[in-house]
Amino acid sequence: DNGLFTGYTDGTFMPDKVINRQEIAAVAGRGAVMGGVVDQAKLEKFVMEKSDFMDKDSVPEWAANEVAWLEAEGVFAEVAGENFEPVKVVNRAEAAVIVYKTLFAE
Repeated sequence: DNGLFTGYTDGTFMPDKVINRQEIAAVAGRGAVMGGVVDQAKLEKFVMEKSDFMDKDSVPEWAANEVAWLEAEGVFAEVAGENFEPVKVVNRAEAAVIVYKTLFAE
């Protein structure tokens, strides 16, 4: 109801589907905005063109600002290497690291 998880463009939600890196980035970014960690206007200034990920062009536009901001914040340092691999499935440990580093780490 609060918009943290938005579902898919066809109106489906798929709660039993695994989550991938681009999806967790979008959720973590929205959570950071909702939690007051970052202002929406500031988050939107982060762009993939400045990313160090070798595969930055494969990050979809709908997740680009969040991925770029989270990269700048060092959130993916322990999860991704040279490549972000946006459709790679995130396991529970990686999800926990991403959420913790986004919302609680300073």
